[in-house]
Amino acid sequence: MALLLTTFHCSAIKDTTKEVSQLLLGTNQFDFGQIDKNSKSIATVKIGLYNSGTTPVLILKADTSCKCVKTNFENDEIPPKGTAYLSISIETKELEGPFKKKVYLKTTAKNRVELIKISGNVTD
Repeated sequence: MALLLTTFHCSAIKDTTKEVSQLLLGTNQFDFGQIDKNSKSIATVKIGLYNSGTTPVLILKADTSCKCVKTNFENDEIPPKGTAYLSISIETKELEGPFKKKVYLKTTAKNRVELIKISGNVTD
């Protein structure tokens, strides 16, 4: 009599699709216009960041193209369908004339890096 041994290998099938949220910016460019450096040494704009997905988005960091540009996050985690704000400030004391600067916003969102351009004209 022959003995037949059969083994079954069962494993759960993992879903490899990973849901990633999309970050939407209120704007990706802002023009400060004319800035009188004698009356305003720092100019600031607040930009809305909206998480359109179903998973949280983490703000990892913001790199700037100049030491004169500073950023500040209201929150470093944006919940699903939530909004947070990024403040971008430019110190005008060392600037003169037209300027164009960049902020690179690094996140865990699908689009990973967002480029925000700021510009203006500093006058005496």
